Amino acid sequence: MRTLRSLLCTTWLAWLAACGPGTGGTGSGETSSLDLDVFGASASSVCASPLGSALSCADTPASAGSGGTAATTDGTLAVHFTDSANGGEVHVVIDGNTLRLEARCSGLRFVGDWGIAGSGDARFFGSFGSFDTPATTPATLAVEAVPGRSDAVQVTLRHADGRPLLGPLILLRVAAVVTAPAVCR
Repeated sequence: MRTLRSLLCTTWLAWLAACGPGTGGTGSGETSSLDLDVFGASASSVCASPLGSALSCADTPASAGSGGTAATTDGTLAVHFTDSANGGEVHVVIDGNTLRLEARCSGLRFVGDWGIAGSGDARFFGSFGSFDTPATTPATLAVEAVPGRSDAVQVTLRHADGRPLLGPLILLRVAAVVTAPAVCR
C-alpha cells in the first residue's frame, strides 16, 4: 500500500511539473482548446478577424486549408494591451490565437482561444478563475477594434450564461507586460 501511495504521489508531482513554465505550457497548467467544444465553436485565426488590424499579423497566410477552403494563419505575434500605460489593473496578451487576461486588483484571470460559434459569433472562448484557483469556469471574451484607433481594443468578459464579469473596457496597446504595481481603487 505504501509503495502504491508513493508511486501515485510521484506521478502526480511529475504531472504538475510538466505543466510549469519553461516546458511550453502556460505555467498554470491551463489550456482553453477544450472550451471551444463547450461553446460549440471552431478554432479560427484571430488575424482573419476585424481585430487583425490591431494585432501583429503577417501579411500573408501561413498555410492554405484543404480542399480550397480559405487560408489560415498561426495567429499574431504577442501583443499586449492594458487599461492604463502606467500600472494598469487589467492586462491582456494575445499570442497566436490565444488570449490571456489578468485583472490584477480583483485577482480575475481568463484564458481563451479565438473561435467562431455556429451562430457566426466570433470571440475568445475559454474559462475564468482567480489567481488562487485554476481557470475552469466557461466564459467568453469579446474583443473589438476601437474605430479610428489602431492602438486600442474594447473587451467584455462574460460568464457562459451571458452575465458580465468585466467590462466593457477600452485597453491601449503597450510594448510589453506592465510590471509596475496596479493602481487599485
